[in-house]
Amino acid sequence: MAEREAFRVGVRRAQLEGRIEQGTAGGFYSEADIAHARQALARLDAAAGVAV
Repeated sequence: MAEREAFRVGVRRAQLEGRIEQGTAGGFYSEADIAHARQALARLDAAAGVAV
């Protein structure tokens, strides 16, 4: 079960990092979208016990 959770977290992390990268590279994501993705990534890290 831990393996499945780790995979899910990895996929979500990749989605959020991609959104941030696309948004900061002049993509179609707004500043609010980028800020939301950064907050979600921080929450994901906190839940996983990763020091930020």
